[in-house]
Amino acid sequence: MPIIRTAQEDKALKIKPRNYSSVLSLINFLTKRKMIDYVPKAVNRLNYTAGSVGTGAGTTKTFNTLASVTYAKGAAITITGTATYLLSDGTNNTVIPAIKVIAQIDVARTTSTYPAYQVEATATQIASNGTFSFTIPAEITSKLAVGLHSVYINATSPDNAMVVLTASGQNATNNVRTFAITA
Repeated sequence: MPIIRTAQEDKALKIKPRNYSSVLSLINFLTKRKMIDYVPKAVNRLNYTAGSVGTGAGTTKTFNTLASVTYAKGAAITITGTATYLLSDGTNNTVIPAIKVIAQIDVARTTSTYPAYQVEATATQIASNGTFSFTIPAEITSKLAVGLHSVYINATSPDNAMVVLTASGQNATNNVRTFAITA
């Protein structure tokens, strides 16, 4: 009469059919450990906290000037600026580029029926120092009506809300830059 195998032996036989006894001790150990209250050793963990874009020493949130204030319909518009945030491990702070930069064209306009558009910078268009440069493509500018339009830039860091980048000086009001589309 054959000897009946245990559940652990059956598992070991499925794992290593030729020499199941080599894994049997590990299976027995894991089974015993499962039955008792097992508390693993504590590991050293680094907890990082990501600050909001433009908040903290050394960070920036700047929407630089547009190259021009007037563009022909269907011309690409280049947008540049800098967006960084602080990544902290509790003792050291590191300035990191924003993870997402989005141009908002004609968003939240109350005096117009223009459709709104969004253009997001790709990861390759955001440098390691936080400087970004991307274009509003001709496909979008060809859809814009002749006249004045507005654009502002949002940027974000992990686990934080979008922040409007600061625009001042040339054709900027309340962090929104205006530009004209001509025929």
